[in-house]
Amino acid sequence: MKNRKVTNSIKKVIRRACAIICLAVWCTMCFGESSVTAAEAKGPISTILAAKYYTNAQGFQRVGFYLLCDTNDNLYISGDLKTKRFLCNFPNAMKYKFGIRQNGDVIAVFRSEFSKAETSYGPELDNVRKNPRVLLRSERYRKVHEVDFGEYNEETGEGLKPCGWLENCGFCSLPSGDVLFVEYTRMGVVYTANCWRIKAGSDLTDPDNWEIVKQFQVAESDKITTYDESVIEHFHTVQRDPYTGTIYIATGDLRKKSQMWYSRDNGDNWEQQTFTDPSTGKTLTSGEKYFRILNYNFTDEYVYWSSDSSKKHAILRCERAESGELDPDSITVLAELEPLEGSPATYGTVLDQENNFMVLMERCDSKVESMRFRVYDLEDDTVKTIDTINAAEGEGSQIGFRTEYTEFEPVDGVIKVGFGPNSGYRNHNDLCGNPGDSNWRNNINNMWIKVDRNSDGEIVVEYGYYQI
Repeated sequence: MKNRKVTNSIKKVIRRACAIICLAVWCTMCFGESSVTAAEAKGPISTILAAKYYTNAQGFQRVGFYLLCDTNDNLYISGDLKTKRFLCNFPNAMKYKFGIRQNGDVIAVFRSEFSKAETSYGPELDNVRKNPRVLLRSERYRKVHEVDFGEYNEETGEGLKPCGWLENCGFCSLPSGDVLFVEYTRMGVVYTANCWRIKAGSDLTDPDNWEIVKQFQVAESDKITTYDESVIEHFHTVQRDPYTGTIYIATGDLRKKSQMWYSRDNGDNWEQQTFTDPSTGKTLTSGEKYFRILNYNFTDEYVYWSSDSSKKHAILRCERAESGELDPDSITVLAELEPLEGSPATYGTVLDQENNFMVLMERCDSKVESMRFRVYDLEDDTVKTIDTINAAEGEGSQIGFRTEYTEFEPVDGVIKVGFGPNSGYRNHNDLCGNPGDSNWRNNINNMWIKVDRNSDGEIVVEYGYYQI
């Protein structure tokens, strides 16, 4: 066992070194030799928006480089979060979500989640959407292109523009080069929620290459409890299972609006995921406890996740069927998490297979003075509090890890997170001297979190930040 761990550690070092070398070559080809260190940088601090992923020999996606934005709407690239290279100025950057294709092209989509309803409930609500923007690697990201979808037709749906996604869990760059992203919409603001696909090698500036492969109607209000499963609030995630290639999407929030769907053909066709309730034996097709999630943790034998729900909060595990997909009859509730002050819910999970635990990246929906930082220990099947995170502001705030970017599969065991300017995505945590200021330029926006086992086998955590 010891020799196996040593071999695995050596392999990790080699993989990391190869990634760094590839990134250095990429950056030199695209941007030349100039760079600026955090110590030399003058002016506003930046935050992580997205990451460029590459697919390794084992079929797993790993971070190649990061895309950052500062408080003056300047975009940068960084490989180590210590130095950064200027790309361009991108007006109103934080009103967009950013994702990066396998070939390096950058996609930016307007975030309707911050918009207000401009009309009564109906298809006309989708007029709030805006044209997406793109930056091309072939142009060294110097020019911002607006993709003109034309005028929206409320009757036919032609000219419908895309909306932004949640964190980085709503964007998926596939090894094939295809891109899938799902919309994080708000009730009463837009009328539809869509899963979009852009195929590999296609021209991003041509709106005909942006296609909807799954669509729901967005609910008008949570006060209406009679909706069927054709109506949701928004999408949460789109994620590829590296072991089977199956694509999973998940929706939210309350009651029947929380669902899971999967595709075996990169989005051409979708099937609804069901589970057999372990306590009643009934077939479940929706609901917060089992279906409301932000990301999956895939292993060769199991798939793990945790509920994005403060009242129906659970840690779950599902075995794989013979096909490799989720087995509806083998869902297991590993732990029920009781409601706590501040209404914490899981906003992502990070599975450490080497140390055999799962980190719960929780966030509080309401203002609170402190929050437990918890993990699920797979060695003794218990939920453990490894730290208490206090609010930076004395009166309490929405603390936790609702971020612009969270690295759910860190190769080096270090979880990177990037906070933003909007109150819901701002860093309210009293960690590393963060003031929790309403002006995000004064805050610590990029943090790292290292969860590990010490020599006594206890799970411990340490924090740091990137001042870049």
